[in-house]
Amino acid sequence: MRRVSSLVLLAVVIAACKPSETSEQRSAAGTARTPSSPATDPVSEQVPELARSVAQDSLLTAIHAQGRSFGKSRVALRQVLGAPVRVGAMAVPNDYVEGVVDTAIGVWYSGMVFSLWRSGVTGRELLESVEVVGSSLSLPGGIRIGHSTTAGLSRLLGAPADTRASGDTVVLSYLAGGIGPDEFVEFHTVSGILRKVFWRFYVN
Repeated sequence: MRRVSSLVLLAVVIAACKPSETSEQRSAAGTARTPSSPATDPVSEQVPELARSVAQDSLLTAIHAQGRSFGKSRVALRQVLGAPVRVGAMAVPNDYVEGVVDTAIGVWYSGMVFSLWRSGVTGRELLESVEVVGSSLSLPGGIRIGHSTTAGLSRLLGAPADTRASGDTVVLSYLAGGIGPDEFVEFHTVSGILRKVFWRFYVN
């Protein structure tokens, strides 16, 4: 009886002294048994999307700058584009200074309309908006009135900040290079074809 107990005790001791498999060994064994799957790099996957976003922002910034390139006053517009077809003006009470009258000015060229604001306080003229409907103007990225399409603009510039639709007219509105909601560029398409580009600038 004592011998049986000794044998049992010996078996228990041997089992206790046997080296156990470490967690590292179990992990290694599991790795060896399981076929490895190709590793994905989230950073690498984001690079094309990031590059596309940067390119779109750069293009929008260039388009925004083109709207200002014609000039910010009647004198500057005349220097760049020559004599306008027509000029109109309307007196408007200043919103901030009682008794002061500002002037809203419209300057028309062939296929283009410029809206300016003349301060009654400083006398300074500021460019408020530009509207282009003529097909002769080519924008950065190869955008052209009468040629570019709604789908093509979306592919080139990405998703707009706002989209408005009325009948067969769709307006894609893009904020100008992250400047803010008061400055934007709009692309007006009719039946899927670009017919007008409108720039809105902040005036203060």
